[in-house]
Parts: sequence; C-alpha cells; structure tokens
Amino acid sequence: MGVFESQSEVAKSLRGVHLYHFALSNCSQRCRFALELKGVKWHSHHRDLSKREHITPEHLASNPNGVAPTLVHDGVVVLESNDIIDYIDETFPGVDFKPKNPAEAKAVRDLLDSSSQAHTAIKALSHEYLISARRQQISLRDIHDMKKAGASDELIGFLSDYCSNGKEWADRLDAAHKDARARVLELERRLKVTERWLSGPAFGLADMSWAVNYYRLAQCRMSFPDAPMYEEWGASVVEMPAFQTAVVNYRP
Repeated sequence: MGVFESQSEVAKSLRGVHLYHFALSNCSQRCRFALELKGVKWHSHHRDLSKREHITPEHLASNPNGVAPTLVHDGVVVLESNDIIDYIDETFPGVDFKPKNPAEAKAVRDLLDSSSQAHTAIKALSHEYLISARRQQISLRDIHDMKKAGASDELIGFLSDYCSNGKEWADRLDAAHKDARARVLELERRLKVTERWLSGPAFGLADMSWAVNYYRLAQCRMSFPDAPMYEEWGASVVEMPAFQTAVVNYRP
C-alpha cells in the first residue's frame, strides 16, 4: 500500500520519525531492523496487540487494516512493512540497500513480494506455536467488538478460525507449513546463485525483509535441513548487532 492518505490529525501533526509497532510482530521487527541499520532516530509508539490497542479509533485512522506497523515521517503515513523499509532506505542517508543492477533490482523486488506473501503462513504458524494461549483469551464477543471497531474482514476471519480450532484452522495450518517450506526452498535456490546474500553481492532489502521471517520460523522450531545455505544465511543475519538490538534484545 505504501504512502497512505491518513485522515488522522494526530499523524499529520507529527514531526520526525514515529513508528507504531508491536514488539513481537515480525513486520514491526523488520521496520525496527531497517531503522537501526540506517541509524535513524525514531519515536516509539508501542501497540500491544494482545490488549487490542491496534483497533482503537486513533490507530485505525492511521492504519485502516488494524495492524502494526505504521510509520509516520513528518506527517507522511506509510503502511506495509516492506514498503516502510523501502521508504526508510530511499529517504534517509547511509548505506544504499538496493542494488543498482536492473536484473538484481527486479530479483530483490520479487523477493520482497514473496516475503510479504509469506506473512499469511507465518501469522498462522506464530499463533499456533508461539501464542497458543491467546486462543483462550479471545471470545466471540471480542471478535464482534473488533468487527464493530472496523477491523478488516481478513483479520476477523483469521481470528474466528483460530479460536474455533476446527477444520478451517487445521486447513490454514497445513497450508502455512506447505507455503513456508516452498518459500524457503525458493530462497535456497537464490542463495545457490548469489552464494551469500539474497539481495546479490551485498546485504540489502531482501535480506532485511526475510531475516525476520527466518527468525520467526526458527522460533516456531521449524528447520530445513535440505536448505543448508538458507540456514547459514539466516544465522549470520541474526548475529548482526543491528538485528540483536532491533529484534532479539528489543524491549518496548
């Protein structure tokens, strides 16, 4: 979605860099990682999703999807984490994380799209293996209230299936496992060509975007022994000081 014409007077009035985010959201982690790598000073607006702070009228005015993250830079609102890291890279000085070669630039764009598409699978896997206790914390009344507050149909459908924990959820989970594995094998093929980084000869936006996905899948105890280059790549990114600060050791 990228730049969003927000009707929020609060967002329009903000100066500097402001990130509305959730500590455990892998999309939010991606944005914090980018800000850390570029050395951008930013203001934190933490939204605890477990307390439904992302579906307040104030938050929905800036992000109608009712999710995190949202970036506000001098009143400009940017949605979708991969669009946000692209915006950060283009807007602020420092290392340029996009390749100049047109073919490599297209490959990176495709990898960013794949990373965005992987969110559906990663969201399901995260709910099942990392925050399963949340299933007992959400009632049908809560879901009704979320819908009334303006939460998206996609979010309502997801939570309904998750809380029901029936065939629909089992189907979502099976699809998530298959999707994650297919995308990891796609990355393995890419790394066999580039040899070290997904973005090409140098670390770039594709690595930045996919690193949080790698970390989340590892947290879900998913490993891919038939993708050794992917496993080595992911471990090397997690060890980066910026990743440690923005993701592993981050506390709101």
